[in-house]
Parts: sequence; C-alpha cells; structure tokens
Amino acid sequence: MRIAVSQADLNSGRFSAISKSLAKAWPHGKLSLMQAQGKLAHLLGYRSLHDLQQAVKAHLLSPPKAATREQITDSVAWKLSRLAPMPLADAREVTHGLRLSMLEVDASTPEATFEEAQQSAEASGRWLVLDEAGALFGSDWHPRTPDLLDCGAPPFTFAVLPDRRAFSWGLLTDLVSRLPAGFKDDLVMEEVYMGLQSEAEVFRAFVTRELLPQAFIPLVQAIKTKKRLPNGFAIRWLMNEENRVIGRVIENWAVGGIIPVVYDAQSDDIFEALADLMCGQHVEVPPVPSRAIHINAFLPMYGYQGFDVGADAPRLAELPSDTLQALCPVAYWGKQAVLDAGEGGVFVEQGQLYIRHQQHMFLSPGRIPAWLSSDERIRAVLEHWPGAPVRDVIPAGVEALRSATAAVLQDLYRQADEAAATWSSEAVFQSALNIAPAQALDQYLDDEAFIEDASARYALKIRGREVKEEVPELHAYGDLTVGIVWSKAEKGLLDMSAITGLLVYSAFCASAVDPASADGAAVGGRSLLLGALLMAERLDARDVLTRAHDLERVERTVDILESKRQRIFKWRSKEKALQHLRADGHYLYVGEPVPRTKPVSLGEIMGRVN
Repeated sequence: MRIAVSQADLNSGRFSAISKSLAKAWPHGKLSLMQAQGKLAHLLGYRSLHDLQQAVKAHLLSPPKAATREQITDSVAWKLSRLAPMPLADAREVTHGLRLSMLEVDASTPEATFEEAQQSAEASGRWLVLDEAGALFGSDWHPRTPDLLDCGAPPFTFAVLPDRRAFSWGLLTDLVSRLPAGFKDDLVMEEVYMGLQSEAEVFRAFVTRELLPQAFIPLVQAIKTKKRLPNGFAIRWLMNEENRVIGRVIENWAVGGIIPVVYDAQSDDIFEALADLMCGQHVEVPPVPSRAIHINAFLPMYGYQGFDVGADAPRLAELPSDTLQALCPVAYWGKQAVLDAGEGGVFVEQGQLYIRHQQHMFLSPGRIPAWLSSDERIRAVLEHWPGAPVRDVIPAGVEALRSATAAVLQDLYRQADEAAATWSSEAVFQSALNIAPAQALDQYLDDEAFIEDASARYALKIRGREVKEEVPELHAYGDLTVGIVWSKAEKGLLDMSAITGLLVYSAFCASAVDPASADGAAVGGRSLLLGALLMAERLDARDVLTRAHDLERVERTVDILESKRQRIFKWRSKEKALQHLRADGHYLYVGEPVPRTKPVSLGEIMGRVN
C-alpha cells in the first residue's frame, strides 16, 4: 500500500516531524534525520526518499486513494515490523506514536469525514450518531479461528501456562486482523518463508513463528495492565478516617471476604499476590505482633477499581462518610500491614485466610423477632447456637438459622394462601370497614407520600374508577383510595393480595401510622400474609407496621444469604475445575473456551425470528 504524501507535507515540515518521531522510536541505534526520512519513505510504500519526492511532483494534482486511518496504520506498522525488524505488536505501538494523522492524506479518510460532519452537526445544534448496532448484535468470532487453533494457539480467551506466561486470544486475533492485504507476498520474499508454497503454509508458519509468541505476556503484567483478575477477586482501596488512601487489599467478592494483607497503593506487590492466587497458591498472612500500631480502616462502598491511585484518589477524597464501610483496624509494624479482625472475624476458604466484612448480612439470634422465634424449628436452632467462633465462610449456625427461617416463612405464606382461598371479597371489605371507615381511609391516603404529583393523582383516580366498575363492593371508597391500593398489587383486579391491601392500609389508618412509613410496606404477597393474620385476629392493627418491617428485613436477609450461598457454590465449582486443570499440567488458569466453529449471533437469532 502506498500512502500519498503531498507537497504541503514536505514544505510545512510535517514529513520531517514524523521522521524525527521515527528516529526517537527506532530500536536499533541512532538515526540521522536523512536516514529517518528514508526509512519513513519505505514505510509509506516508496522505494526511497527520492522515489517519494518524485512521486509528489508527478502526482501533484492526483487525489489520493481513499483509505481508513486503521488501514494506513496497519500498513505502516507491518512494514516497520519487517524493516526494523521488531515484533508486530511493538511496531503498532511505535506507529501510533508517529502522528501520521498530520499528513494531508488524513483529511480524505472516512474517519476525518465523519468528524467534520459531527462538528458541523454540533455547531447547528444537532447530534450525529454512529450506528454500532451491528457490532452489538454480531459475533466477535474471528474467521481465522480454525487456522489459529491449528497453529497451536491455546483454545481459550485467556490462559496461563505453567511458566506463568499469560495468553490472550483477543491480542492474537487483533494482530491477525491488522495484517495488511498482500502481507504474504512480502513474507515469501524473506529467507525464512521463501521455500513455502501455499498461502496456508505461509500463514501457519508466520503465526507460529512470530504472532503467537507476541500473544503471551508475563502474568503479572497481564494483571496490572490488562486488569486480568482471578475468578471472584477484585482490588479494593483502603481508606482512613480522613478519606485518604492508606493502601489496597484483595477482596474475594464471590465468598464475601478480604485477604488481610494490606498492600502499598503504588507498589506492584499486590499484582504478584494476585498472580499467585491465579496459579492456585495462597497469600501468606503474617501474625500480628503485640507491638503493632492500630488505626481505623474503611472500605469505599462504591466499586472503584484499585489499579490507579492517581486517578481514583481525588474522587475517593470527596466520598461522603456514609459511603465508607467501617472495617477492622489495620495493624502496622515495620514495613508490614495487616487487617486485624481477631479470631472471631476471620474464616478460611480453600486454604486461604479472609476477614469477614459482610457479617452484617448474616442472620443471628438478635435479628429474629420474638413472634418468629417462637416456632419450634427456629427455637431449636437458637438453643444450640454455637458460642465459640468458627472459621467456615458461612457458619453452620447461620446456615441452619437461614434454612429454618426460610422454611417457617414459606409455611406462613402457604397458610395465608390457603386461608385466602376460603374468604369472600365481601368479608375482607367488611373487615377493613370494621378497622377504619371508608371516609377515614380516603382522607388518610390523600397524602403526598402516596401521590407523586397532579398527573399521578389523575392516573390513580382513573385506575380506581376502573377497578370500582369491576368490583361494585368498593363503592364506599373514593376513586383515589382504590387506585392507590390497587397500584400496589402485583396481579389482577380480584387478586386477594390487592383486596387484603385494603385491609392492611385500613390498619395503618386506624393506628395513625405516618403515611411515609406506610407507603410500600404492604406489597404483593406480604399484604396477603398480613391480611390473613388480621382476619384470623392473630395480629393487632397497631402492630401491622412493625410486623411488615420485620417480614421485609428477615426476608431480605434470607434472600441475601441464599444468593451468597449460591454464589459460593458456583465459585467453588469453578475452583474445583481449575484444580483438575492444573493437575493435567498444561495450564494454571483458563478463561472461556474458544469455539472452533462460529456460534450463532444474537443478530442472526433475531433475524430468524423475524
């Protein structure tokens, strides 16, 4: 590919400026300006600097052939990799630093045309959007995948070899995609590839000899620069009370623990530790000596990646105090720092020591309300609650309490459903009227806590009128009241959860519950359970709000624990598979497998449906 150079490029000094950049980046000794200009001429597709100068004169009025910036970069990088010589990946990095966009030919690229149109649109107050839906719904499978696999490329998106080299499938395919047209013709002119006959042989030999080695980098470098992290792990900043970064730690978010070692915010030690974890090793945690100095430590609740302290520190310094989670103190002695949680604040998973920083999510005896702990299943767990701390990721007592609580709640909701099947809607409406008159409920619900604005009021009234047309028994209530109650329902008009919602809100009204507290407390199945307790006279109207909050808090904790339990199970399954993989001796860690045949893309699936 010959890249056009204009007389203006020569006269303005742009060509010389690019030549100086090439001289600075040249990997093999110093180049004079004249030598650099000659080599740049070669890179741009000319035989020599003289050939370039003659071409400029001969084609002064000829428009350059249209090419994209990527095509120009790919062509120059390819020629640089052969001329220098140097690895193609390094040649691409050097080429990006040459600022080839200074050449006049850049103005004729599609990218420059789009930028000009975009600036013109913005100047006139319009937006010009590039449609990238094709990339979103298309497949990122590379058409040379079978050939690359045949060349011996690891069949994974990411892989770590026993010598701790990290392979990236994306890096390999990017190098292949950037090869210019006709690169094979250049290769067969070189001694190494001269005897090869077919294009397939040339490609296979080139990939195996040159490109495949460039797709490997040291594992620590892959973690630091490419942000490749072990399964389930993340880097988190550690803060002090003054919102200053005091270090960083390794979190295993999959199991909900933090490795206690505190690493310097700017050293690479943490990347070495992450490399050990990715290779199946553990991070050693030194014991805390009595002479250690302790300071308070905090964990930002927002998901900052702990890679670049210079980029994150200014924003971290402005975080409100309520966005920082208090951790155990940091113990300092000498050059070492460790989070000191004591024996009761740690657990061990897969041989690695962690501190607990999510125990606030656990169920404990103090978080079970009295009305719930009276069930014999929960009472049995509480009577045998372990006194000594344990080192399981989820203590056996916590898991037993979660299981028993989930079973009790399931039974309560089942009993409520069974009871509701025996009620008539008239009986529920009458019970609601017995608790609070219709007019009183109308006044109670006509509050800004339930109504966002005038348009919401109008919509709720329309909704209420529609419901009343289908359910004449509701004629005593205002349209707004019915609209608000039924807007909280999850199902249809005559669903009993909506009907019992009227009962629950009547209890709130009779108990003079603050409307802001009442809003959202009785939703879906919860209102059905509360209504069943009211209908059976097992719950006083004055205690409905407290019971609703108890249910919400306990259900949320049970759900979080179950989600955590499932996440731990998935993480353990992946770790077990990695252990088997390491035992085979070929890899220490792998990402997703690379399919040999092209998978069906989302766009193709949608096309078939249409």
